[in-house]
Amino acid sequence: MIFFAYSLHGYSQQDTSRKKEKFFKISGSLNIGYWINQSKKQNVMSSKVDWFIQGQPSIRIGSTILPFSANYSNTGLEFTQPFNQFGFSPAYKNFTAHLGYRNLQYSEYIFAGVTFLGGGFDYQLKKLRLGAFYGRFNKAIDPDAAAAAGVSYTVLPTYLRMGYGFKLGFGSERKHIDLVVTKFQDDTLSLKKRPALQTVRPGDNISASVVSKFSLLKNFYVETEGAISVYTEDIQQKRITPDSSVVWLKKLIVLNSSTSVNPAANVAIGYRGKVFGLSFKSDYIGANYRSLGAYFLQNDLFRTSINPSFQLLEDRKSTRLNSSHLKLYRMPSS
Repeated sequence: MIFFAYSLHGYSQQDTSRKKEKFFKISGSLNIGYWINQSKKQNVMSSKVDWFIQGQPSIRIGSTILPFSANYSNTGLEFTQPFNQFGFSPAYKNFTAHLGYRNLQYSEYIFAGVTFLGGGFDYQLKKLRLGAFYGRFNKAIDPDAAAAAGVSYTVLPTYLRMGYGFKLGFGSERKHIDLVVTKFQDDTLSLKKRPALQTVRPGDNISASVVSKFSLLKNFYVETEGAISVYTEDIQQKRITPDSSVVWLKKLIVLNSSTSVNPAANVAIGYRGKVFGLSFKSDYIGANYRSLGAYFLQNDLFRTSINPSFQLLEDRKSTRLNSSHLKLYRMPSS
């Protein structure tokens, strides 16, 4: 394989003699990749050329910021799940809109950077913190999509997954407490043919989390989060009648024998100085914890980590080196 990549970072010039920034400013980055795959079969050499273009331009007009991101490749045209994704998050004063393909971070446990196609916003009204989103988190892929796309390997079928949620909080970025609620559900009617694999099951999930951050003295801070996730692994199974104490849940999520309720929580105490930083963090994740709004969460654990950091430079382009010492304790499953 021969691989070539080029990265370009561009920034508009700024007049340092003036205190105010220019009215119009363009910055961003551009990455171009090109590679050739060579293979030999039955003494016959074959080559395939692939390329990609990734761009993250940002335009500032007065106090309005228009950041864009785009990812385009020739391979994206060959699959039912293309790699080509476009989105931007324009900002004006304390309001930010999210349009197209976006990933947001509201919570570590229930909404942490999962890419979706849709819209949302974040708004800071004095001490009131508001945010919401809605969109498609999985595109429907039928079991025979591999043959239709002309590829030689199997593409796992996927149900259409829609999701929405909101954030309601009080405070500032440095000191705040937020309530985050999310809801995700797969559409069982989104596939023309039912998957033969039992591992592909339509799910349903509703979660809630309380996220807080507080400052102590000048350089110390405390961050906490407590979350609970109600997850139904297969909504096609026969429904059950819940206890009277949680009967209201059946209006929000499908309840059956595959439904589980699990908590997750963490607390972090840290010091952040100009050159050196240090934090201690402990978190617990339930035995069967799962959220459709977070990637790769290892469950059934209690862990404690120590994270030192060092700042090498003093300007805006300073770099932080982070390391951690991790102790992992596995909790006994019930």
